[in-house]
Amino acid sequence: MECPRCNIELENGICLKCGFVEDGQQIEQFKKNDKYTDIRIYNLDFEEMNTNQNKFVNFLMGPLYFSFRNHLIVGTIISILAYLVLMFEIRLTNYFLTIGTLCTLLAFFNITFYIVLNRVLYMAFSNPICIALDKIKIKRIKKHNKNYIDKFVNHNAKSILTLLIQILIYIIIAIFILKIR
Repeated sequence: MECPRCNIELENGICLKCGFVEDGQQIEQFKKNDKYTDIRIYNLDFEEMNTNQNKFVNFLMGPLYFSFRNHLIVGTIISILAYLVLMFEIRLTNYFLTIGTLCTLLAFFNITFYIVLNRVLYMAFSNPICIALDKIKIKRIKKHNKNYIDKFVNHNAKSILTLLIQILIYIIIAIFILKIR
């Protein structure tokens, strides 16, 4: 049976685009005028991400969270930027340590402040960035595929494979940096 509104095939009696049910009811999650319908189908964790409920995961994973959410390029770029800022912080801390004993306390607070601020920023902004990137992917999929609902339904928002690729990239970069020195 096809949805009378969207003219797409119903899955288990439900239209995955608008939420129409065979008996004429409407599923609340899929309102016709809801601007988040596509992303709710594309990413099953959308509600968690939109309300930022998984802050602890973001805190622990840091830049790896982007790769875990299938955004490998963004994860790599943010990881490289985070590494450069960390190198700057380490050099600043070393400078403070060479000045004297009073600056040792300043060096400790400097590196502690950097780590806390860095992770708090990941907690606050990782999910909105991932949602924005997912919306871009959704537009691209809709543009190139007529039957995009199937791609949305079969999409896996979390990927251990991209996370492992990101870790492999870290190892390659670390080997490259060690060879340069």
